[in-house]
Amino acid sequence: MKATERLRSHLTEWRGADIFVAAYLFTLIVLACFASITPQARTIIIVINLAAICALVLIGGRLAHRGHRVWQFVAACFPLLLIFIAYRETGVLMHVFFSGWFDQIIIDAEYQLFNVHLSLWLEGFISPAMTEFMMAAYVSYIPLLPVVCALLYFTVRPETFNRFMFSLALAYALCFVITLLFPVEGPRHAFASMFTQDLDGWLFRGMTRLVERFGQLHGGAFPSPHCAAGTVMVYYCARYHRRSSYFVIPLVISFMAGAVYGRYHYVTDVIAGIAVALIAIWVTPSLDRFWTGVSKPGPDRSG
Repeated sequence: MKATERLRSHLTEWRGADIFVAAYLFTLIVLACFASITPQARTIIIVINLAAICALVLIGGRLAHRGHRVWQFVAACFPLLLIFIAYRETGVLMHVFFSGWFDQIIIDAEYQLFNVHLSLWLEGFISPAMTEFMMAAYVSYIPLLPVVCALLYFTVRPETFNRFMFSLALAYALCFVITLLFPVEGPRHAFASMFTQDLDGWLFRGMTRLVERFGQLHGGAFPSPHCAAGTVMVYYCARYHRRSSYFVIPLVISFMAGAVYGRYHYVTDVIAGIAVALIAIWVTPSLDRFWTGVSKPGPDRSG
């Protein structure tokens, strides 16, 4: 009985992002049980996700209110770290519903709209200098996300930061779910035999090659999770920390352009990522109020 009460006590400290990420990780466990994957991969997903959910019970609860302020920040961002685990698992479960790729649908639609294949048309603008600039913009997403998280955590109300985390987690998860329902491998793979120029650059191009090798999935292009997260960052910075938006907005626009130039995404992927983010931002307040009402009955404290 004491263990049950302790668990309930921890759960009352969960935020909307915590409960949503836990539910999503559990969903991946269910999908892994029915997916045509190796028993080893299935076991790894089940064990990792159960461990992650247990960690959320601890870290996403009371420990987020104890210790040094920096530790509290790490604990507050913990659901986001688990989302990146879910991203890797998406690659394993990519064809849980459909065995092929749906790139041709996007390719045909964009050709009807632009009368060119944009990924091939952009070859006319390729140069080492342009590639280096675009790849620098593309990899700026990696440091920008933790910087924005820290900026908002230490400057805005806790309720606002919690909603920011909820919007991010929801946007990522929606992108991953759509990816499983509509798998797209992206122009880097779909047009591989048609490209006539390599994207040659220097330092930042080398960095993106490392990202391609160790960080990216084969697939998961539609919608773009990068662009979804970038849109969420722009919204919360523009609304709650306007000065930061003066550098966040140009960076986000730049890495969206870099995603297309670098052949990682179609323009459709970018637009879909933005749309997913706007949906996540729109529904977050209602979902957050609902969870607050369920977990902490009484006056609304969501702000």
